[in-house]
Amino acid sequence: PGATMVEESRRAELVVVGSRGVGGFAGLLLGSVSGQLAQHGHCPVLIVRPEEQPIPVDGPVLVGVDGSDSAAYAIELAADEAERRDAELVLMHVRSPERGAVTPEVAAEASTAERAEAEGLLADAAAQVRAAHPGLRVTERSVTAASPETALREASGEASLVVVGSRGRGGFVGLLLGSVSQALVQHSHCPVLVAHRPEPAGD
Repeated sequence: PGATMVEESRRAELVVVGSRGVGGFAGLLLGSVSGQLAQHGHCPVLIVRPEEQPIPVDGPVLVGVDGSDSAAYAIELAADEAERRDAELVLMHVRSPERGAVTPEVAAEASTAERAEAEGLLADAAAQVRAAHPGLRVTERSVTAASPETALREASGEASLVVVGSRGRGGFVGLLLGSVSQALVQHSHCPVLVAHRPEPAGD
């Protein structure tokens, strides 16, 4: 079924799947078909999480911003979804905690540079969204956390949808789903939309 659905996704605008299939083990959060589509789909793939807890239907649409091409497409889809739902769009960038440096001055300089980069990425993304969706409520959120996976997973608890890119910044070409996206597909508290760019079916 997985290979068939992946091939059929070439002719789809969106594929929607559950997060567990028939006969799935309770501890396996993502069924094999859903996992294959999340990794290899040829169009956006929406993974509907099990109803283990109520999903805030009025919650915002959440998307991670890291400056990658994959994230840029995820932001496009997230903005479209937020407009359809008349919901707020939250653009989130996650920075790592300050690491040890030779001197406090060097550490402070590095932290300032990282903060400026994060603010620049968020400002650019927000400007593009507001230009395409003038009436949309857009919030820019820069956070510091041990990992982007942890921060986005926690934030997904208040969201109605989280949108992730199919590759992260600096991802290997052969790795079809970045580590952040993979973690959210497995552990998000709300439905996850994996932003695969549509690939037309061959003749």
